[in-house]
Amino acid sequence: YYDKARPLWPQMKVWAKDVKSRDLVLDVGCGEGRLLQELEPNVDYTGVDFSQKLLEVAKTRYKGKSSKFVTGDITKEDIWRKLGKFDKIFVVAVIHHFKNMEEQLYVLKKIKDHLKPDGKVYVSSWNLWQKKFLGEHFRNVRLKLGALPESLRWVEIPFRKTNIRRFYFAGGKRY
Repeated sequence: YYDKARPLWPQMKVWAKDVKSRDLVLDVGCGEGRLLQELEPNVDYTGVDFSQKLLEVAKTRYKGKSSKFVTGDITKEDIWRKLGKFDKIFVVAVIHHFKNMEEQLYVLKKIKDHLKPDGKVYVSSWNLWQKKFLGEHFRNVRLKLGALPESLRWVEIPFRKTNIRRFYFAGGKRY
């Protein structure tokens, strides 16, 4: 389900227009690499994800583009040692999948370390306190009671109309 060719969200299209030819771009949690749909051919793109299967889809789908894909866990130091500095770094729908604020901050600090002095970071995160997700918070009571108090912000939400449940950390304004 995750590898289906999908259009970019409107905000991502706006951000992608900010990328210039020859920019070094890092896509953290790139999945199947769909950001590449909107990038110019001369952009030097690096996508990082923990899913080898999705990266294989990306390599096939975007063959011929100036792209590199790296498999690894972005919450671990070893993956960051393989990466250089970038003009633009995208972190789209990723931060809310970490189990706690410490992991979120670790990844954000690593992103800052890998950003060129005049670079830009583009971050999106879901608002999991929207009315449409409140029922999922109630359905996840068992999960929430698992590792109190941190787990009160945990929620699993079905992916589209499937039985696949994805894990989220529901931050707030403080986060």
